[in-house]
Amino acid sequence: RRTLAIATSGLQADARGESWVSPPFRGPCYRTTLDSRPATLATDSPMTKPQRIAVIGVSHWHATYDAQYLDLIRGLGVPIVGVSDENPAIAQDRATRFGSTPFTDYKVMIAATRPDFIVALGRHIDMPDIFRHLGDTGVPFVMEKPWGVDAATVNGLADLAEERNLWVAAPFMTRYSHWAEAAREAVQGKTLGQVSH
Repeated sequence: RRTLAIATSGLQADARGESWVSPPFRGPCYRTTLDSRPATLATDSPMTKPQRIAVIGVSHWHATYDAQYLDLIRGLGVPIVGVSDENPAIAQDRATRFGSTPFTDYKVMIAATRPDFIVALGRHIDMPDIFRHLGDTGVPFVMEKPWGVDAATVNGLADLAEERNLWVAAPFMTRYSHWAEAAREAVQGKTLGQVSH
């Protein structure tokens, strides 16, 4: 069974400010182990901090609520060079709020803005096509879960990422939040009590 390996604590620079990674991840998009912590996978070099980020599917609730990707990016001081959404009013709203340029077609946005990193959100049914297109561009990206609507499609995308050695991340931020770590430590230390489900 394959499990997506990427866990992020938010998009951030590492402690030295030299690499821009989703800690503790560096490398290919998945691993084949099932332990609770992602492996640190070696690559030739870590990704440097992006200077131009584009965001696809900004009507997705993680764009401005919950994960708040647009706020995270703005907080890093990295320019959001383009935001896209099929709904022109939402694209315009997010562009205005975050000082960006709106697009209704993500492919046009990528060609026009030439980002060096992409945050891909959107409808689950649309994610496989977006994923494949981003794979063709070679631009590193993080794509919100679930990447599709069935296991066969998602496994096919993981296979594609492996074959092409794509830089892809699937965020599991809550899993590595302070509260999740504290709960995991309490369960492992047997200080929490019996966990039933």
